[in-house]
Amino acid sequence: MRVGVVIPVRDRPGLVLEALSSVHAQTRVPDRLVVVDDGSTDATPDRVESWLAQLRVPGWQLFRTDHRGAPAARQHGLEAIPDVDLVAFLDSDDLWPADLVQRAIGVLGRDPHLIGASADRKIVDESTGQIRADRLAPMVNHPWRWMVHHGAGVGSCSFIRASALRSIGGYPAAQPTGHDIELFSRLLTLGPWGHLPGQPVTFRRHHAQVRGEADHIYRQFKDANFRYACLYEQAVKSMPSADARCREVRRSMARRWISAAKAACQLGDTIGAVECLSKARRYQIFSLRAARLKWRLRRKTRQATKSPQS
Repeated sequence: MRVGVVIPVRDRPGLVLEALSSVHAQTRVPDRLVVVDDGSTDATPDRVESWLAQLRVPGWQLFRTDHRGAPAARQHGLEAIPDVDLVAFLDSDDLWPADLVQRAIGVLGRDPHLIGASADRKIVDESTGQIRADRLAPMVNHPWRWMVHHGAGVGSCSFIRASALRSIGGYPAAQPTGHDIELFSRLLTLGPWGHLPGQPVTFRRHHAQVRGEADHIYRQFKDANFRYACLYEQAVKSMPSADARCREVRRSMARRWISAAKAACQLGDTIGAVECLSKARRYQIFSLRAARLKWRLRRKTRQATKSPQS
C-alpha cells in the first residue's frame, strides 16, 4: 500500500522540522510527503526546502501557497498525491512514533472494509507540563459517540483511505475552523473505523506559544465554541438514530452548548447565550452550573431592558 502524508504549516520553522523528522524516522517511510506552506511570513518554507534538499527522499516535496487557511492547505496537499492508497494529515506541531506507518498498513491492509484507523494519542501541554493519555480503542465500537464526546481532533493520529476521502470531496476547505468535525462526520457515514494499537502519537499544546511561533488557528475565533457546537449539531443529525439518542451523546451536546453559552456571555452577547442554553436544554436537564448561568443571563436581560428611573 502506498502511503501519503500531508503537513500544512504557517510560521512554524522549528516545530515543523521536528514533525518532519518524526516522519523520516519511520520504520516504513511514506511513499509521498507534501508540506504545504500556507503563506508563511517568516523563513518556514526556506527551512523546509533546505531540509528536504538535504534528505533527497523521492516523492517528498514542498508547495508554497497564498494564505488560505489550514483546511485549504490540506486539500491542496491531497490533490498533489493522487497515486496513494492511504493518507495521513499530520499537524506541524505533532510527532509520530517510529512504527506508525507500518502499523497503519498492517491494520488497514488486513481489513479492506475499514475506512480509516487511529492510534492512541498523548497530549502534552508545554505551558503546564501536564500529560494526558487518550485511548482511541473505544472509538472502534461507537465512532460517532466517541467523536462527539471526545472531539474530532484526531487527524494527526489517523490514516484514511484515499478513495474514501475523494468520495466525500476531500477536505472541507471552506471551513475556517472545526474542519475536522465536518471531515470525520462525513467519513463515518461510509463504514467502520479501526484502531492502531501501540505507542501513541504526541499532540503538543502551547508549544508554539512558548517558542514564539504561530499559535493554533482556533484561538483567532472568539466564537469558536459556538462554531464547534453548530458543527457537532450537524454531525448528530447524520448519526444513526441509536447513537443520536444515547445518553453520552446527549450529555456531550448539552455540555458543548453550555460552553458556547458561557463564551457568548463573556463576549457580552446575552441573547446569543440564552439561545445556546435553549439548545442545551433540548439534550439534557440542566446541571446546577448551567442553571446558575441561566439565572445570571436572565438577570442581565432584565437589567438591560429595565427602563431608566426618572
